[in-house]
Amino acid sequence: ADLRTYANVKNLSVPDAVRMVCKGLPVKVKVNGNKISVQSKGDMAQGRDVQNGKMIYGLVKDNITQEILYDVEVSIYSDTTLIAESKTDRNYRPTGNSEAGYWIATIPAQGGMLHFVFQKDGYEPTVQEYHVKPFKKIEQMRFAFNANIKRSKKDQILGAATVKATQIKFYHKGDTIVYNADAFQLAEGSMLDNLIKSMPGAELSDDGEITINGKHVDALLLNGEDFFKGKNKIMLENLPAYMVKNIKVYDRLDAMQQAMGRKDGDYVLDVNLKKQYSIGWIGNVEAGYGSEDRYLARLFALRFTDASRVGVYANLNNLNDTRKPGEDSNWTPETMPTGLLAQKAVGVDYLIKPKRTMKKFSGNAELKYTDADNYSESTVENYLSEGNTFMRNRTKSRRDNLAFSTSHRLEFNQSDGISGVKLIPSFDYSRYNRFGSNLSATFGSDPFSYADSRALLDSIYTMQGDNLRRIMLNRYIRETKYKGWKNTSSLYAFIMEKYAGVSYSVSGEIKYTAQKDETFSQYGIRYPNIPHDASVFQNVYTHDTPNRNLSYALTPNIHFLMNRYTNVNVGGEIGQKILRREYSRYNLDELSEWAENTEHILGQLPSETEYKFRAIDRQNSYDLHEYDNYQEAYVACQYQRVRKSEDAFNSRTTIYINMPVSRHHYRLDYTRGNVYSGITRRNAILLTPMMFFNRQWENRKREIEYLYYLEQTTPNMTNLIEVENTTDPLNIYTGNSKLRNISKHYMYLLYQANNPEKETNFSTRLTYNTTVNAIAYAYTYDRTTGIRRYRPQNVDGNYLLAADINYSRPLDKRKRLTLNTITHAKLDHGVDYISEDAAIAPMRSSVNTWWGTETIRLNYKLGKHSIGAKGYLGIGHVTSSREGFDAFTLCDFNYGLTTTVKLPCNFEISTDLTMYSHRGYATGSSNTNDLVWNARITKSLPKHGLVFMLDGFDILNQLSNISQVINSQGRTETYRNTLPRYIMAHIIYRLNKKPKKNGKEAEK
Repeated sequence: ADLRTYANVKNLSVPDAVRMVCKGLPVKVKVNGNKISVQSKGDMAQGRDVQNGKMIYGLVKDNITQEILYDVEVSIYSDTTLIAESKTDRNYRPTGNSEAGYWIATIPAQGGMLHFVFQKDGYEPTVQEYHVKPFKKIEQMRFAFNANIKRSKKDQILGAATVKATQIKFYHKGDTIVYNADAFQLAEGSMLDNLIKSMPGAELSDDGEITINGKHVDALLLNGEDFFKGKNKIMLENLPAYMVKNIKVYDRLDAMQQAMGRKDGDYVLDVNLKKQYSIGWIGNVEAGYGSEDRYLARLFALRFTDASRVGVYANLNNLNDTRKPGEDSNWTPETMPTGLLAQKAVGVDYLIKPKRTMKKFSGNAELKYTDADNYSESTVENYLSEGNTFMRNRTKSRRDNLAFSTSHRLEFNQSDGISGVKLIPSFDYSRYNRFGSNLSATFGSDPFSYADSRALLDSIYTMQGDNLRRIMLNRYIRETKYKGWKNTSSLYAFIMEKYAGVSYSVSGEIKYTAQKDETFSQYGIRYPNIPHDASVFQNVYTHDTPNRNLSYALTPNIHFLMNRYTNVNVGGEIGQKILRREYSRYNLDELSEWAENTEHILGQLPSETEYKFRAIDRQNSYDLHEYDNYQEAYVACQYQRVRKSEDAFNSRTTIYINMPVSRHHYRLDYTRGNVYSGITRRNAILLTPMMFFNRQWENRKREIEYLYYLEQTTPNMTNLIEVENTTDPLNIYTGNSKLRNISKHYMYLLYQANNPEKETNFSTRLTYNTTVNAIAYAYTYDRTTGIRRYRPQNVDGNYLLAADINYSRPLDKRKRLTLNTITHAKLDHGVDYISEDAAIAPMRSSVNTWWGTETIRLNYKLGKHSIGAKGYLGIGHVTSSREGFDAFTLCDFNYGLTTTVKLPCNFEISTDLTMYSHRGYATGSSNTNDLVWNARITKSLPKHGLVFMLDGFDILNQLSNISQVINSQGRTETYRNTLPRYIMAHIIYRLNKKPKKNGKEAEK
């Protein structure tokens, strides 16, 4: 079975695979029909046949960097007799998912005490003694150990030389894309996020999600291992770019994924550090303080040995800003983080890999505190057949959150690198407090003809202006205080065993979540056009506990090879999800001493007896037990054919089909005060098939990929209960017992072509998503009061069609001037139901939103200097066939320059100047031209490991933040508070401390 795996990897017949394995060994291979015999040349004279010999294998690594070494000569002796010879092969993998670069040799089955000699140019010869236990009859191949060898000392006298070199930004190594970090011109003080943004074909979102040539990156690694897994921003924002040697992008398929029948494993981005930063202590400490009381302090430190790694980070700042002066990125005022945010975080990540074992222990822990101050103003236009309505809204909020999270991974693998046990326990806890206020009004016609946006908010609060009162449907004022906590514990276990080429595995997971929330709110609503200026006041306290979730599942799996190209995965899952929730709402205003204009402040409560028995809101209080018992079975089949030459990856074709089917039995035991009490049951059979095709050729310079995926889900069980929810007097909800299951179809087609030698990169992606039986909240609108009554309803016709093109290339022979363009176009067809008469059922309404963007960047690099130009144009057009709908067009565009200049005496200047413009917005004040200028000046003292920086952000004080959202019900334009312009001074200290050598500390 192991020889067949090796033959598949090498695309060879089994006899040829045996010859390849035995190449360089003192043996003779004979093939007679289906019989293959291996005989030792040294034993032939004695007539001894060793065709029953067994194979052992291992890796050879640099003892400092732990880099896998190739072409290392391996000689194996029993006493003084040479019994085998081999060499580490960069293309050999003992299993389909292991690392490449192993040596393999055939030894007698009885084993014994053996001596291994490792030799390679540039390294000291190394002898290691190892006892090989006798092999079992069914055992053909066994992992021996990984050896570490030392680099030899060499003194060389070099003559004078003149070197001219052009650094290639990226190249292919087998099926891996490698980006050379030194080829990118970055400003002093740049972190990993800036480096990734500069890579051709790479995109980085504000939340840390990475895509390469249109493909989403599943994991961010450090030297091949997870680092704060699932929290990309920690490494992106804290790892200095100067430490990075290269960044590799490839498919990682571990034993667990192979056993589960994964198509291509995780698509990972692996950050590899330079050798001088791969052993000992490395660190980066930064502190900064600026105007407007802005501050920044962060620490990032790593400790490497050949068998362990520990990383520590700490970050304190109140910036909430991702900009870097002089940076050429996709940053715009619309996408910047909003609000004022102060955060304090500290975390630790560890990895332990004991030598000569297959064990691995890793994990991380993080403690984080955030304090956010948010302010926003919104203008909403609701699409209605008898004339659109308008809403003006202002929201203020203050929230703080304390969170702790920890996760650990324990792996105990057998020598084959596949069989073993994995345990992953994790725990998360958070405690939060929030305070907010809201002021809003709804108008029957456009109110901006009477007052501008800021004066309009003042008039809403004071209820002044006869013209505004005449068109005002309602005015809403609310204050809220919210506090609570949440914790989640989980344990995941995985066991796998391989026997005769078949992998058997079983995994189990249990997860428990508990949460408690308390909310205090006071709000008043006035209806100016109802006789006597009707008004409503409520003083509400809600208590949401117990609120618990428990889920557990067991997943067996069998994975086997059908032939050299095809493998099949058969498995299933059985489990249960349980939700227990008790939500109690109390109308304190029903107590005379807690009504409007009383002296009690928000957050105070009367005695428990009073509010529990005299103020309970039975219609909006509920108690529920919800159960989901499910069973799933699936069959997944993967066909993969790889063609390789001796040193390179040529082509690969992958076809993957997965056909899961699950059966769910839902049960809801639901009581809502005196209004409803009953048990609802529902059974569902859900299909979630997936088909994946991928073809790579020309050493992965060209690739085409197609994916289709169907996701079927059931409606929320509480939406099936036809009970009226009047928690919000302006938005009243009722369930619908006739809701059907939802089917979402996802598909995309991706093509990419690149040429590392010419540094050209092209990718295009077509996406189509559609939903059958989508849940739309159909509503009836009361034009007199502005009250909406919602009822969920199935609707067909929602779809999204999108196209993306990304292209980059140098424009001159010396590759100094580069061009990058990003084109995006989409059509979003949204369908909804709306009615303006309670006696008439909601009517179907659809809106088409066309949106297209074009981004162009030019960058010129001259030595250590660079200058860039950028431009962006985004146009949106909204249409509808509904009567009375007025089509409109929005336009956002920006253009500017960026530059980085190296000056004498280790000075550097980085700056960017950009004009951001908006057109077509409903609020006149939103149609702006904002000229934003950022700059940074840097002074480095390399001998002392110090860097001094002075930053200026929004120097011209022009920055504003306006965003828009459009769907089938209307459009919303929102202004949010942003970080004011500021100046900040930084100091950075870099530490690189190597281990002691010959009793003396190595160079820092």
